Amino acid sequence: MEPLGGTVLINGIDTRMLAASALRERIGFVFQQEALFSATIAENIRYGSPDASFNEIRRAAARAGAAEFIEELPDGYQTMLGRRGTRISVGQKQWIAIARALLREPDVMILDEPMAPLDPASEAALLATLREIAREGIVLIVAHRAKTLAACDQVFFLHHGTLAASGSHRELLATNPAYRAYLAVTESEIHG
Repeated sequence: MEPLGGTVLINGIDTRMLAASALRERIGFVFQQEALFSATIAENIRYGSPDASFNEIRRAAARAGAAEFIEELPDGYQTMLGRRGTRISVGQKQWIAIARALLREPDVMILDEPMAPLDPASEAALLATLREIAREGIVLIVAHRAKTLAACDQVFFLHHGTLAASGSHRELLATNPAYRAYLAVTESEIHG
């Protein structure tokens, strides 16, 4: 779908000048509840990049912050995951999903509620990882949690289907009553 106004540039290139397949190759996506398969960790990371070498898999896992826990497992990257990724924690599944996306070396990473399944320590570690990734590319996070939004450089607040405001989390808290009200409701739902 083309923008209704203006242009969307990725690395200075107008996306309308790119074939859809070329554009898709430059985007990595991580779902809130990523699908893992009854296969090894290496095979799960390699999914979507079948020609990736083992060294590329390890490098992607290291960038994602997953290498340490994977290498501590008795079978490391050859650890078989059960159906839907059983045998590892929800947070570890998220790290593998991020490694899978990073293996493609995307220019843009889109993450849908990546913090939702994580405990506070894993959330802090993932935020640090995403900050590191953002040094080399674009990281877009779809989020509702105030803590996640506070960690973002720029927040685009969508309200009633339109872009209602943009700025830092702190700026929006100070200037946008709808943003504050939205966060109050969202936080009560998360903690209630």
